[in-house]
Amino acid sequence: MINDLAALKKEKENFKPLPIIKQVDAVIIQRNFLQIKQDIENLKISEMDRILNDPALSGLVVSK
Repeated sequence: MINDLAALKKEKENFKPLPIIKQVDAVIIQRNFLQIKQDIENLKISEMDRILNDPALSGLVVSK
């Protein structure tokens, strides 16, 4: 593989920085994390209810 260093340098000089679409800070990340965690918990509960209330699927659940 042969690299054309001059062409690569010229191409790199024409690069423009990506614009900042939205500032993200630790508070936003934490809020998103907690929302995703809650969404997963809600999904888990609704799927367990669905499985337990379906006679064809309820046998798949192992009860302690």
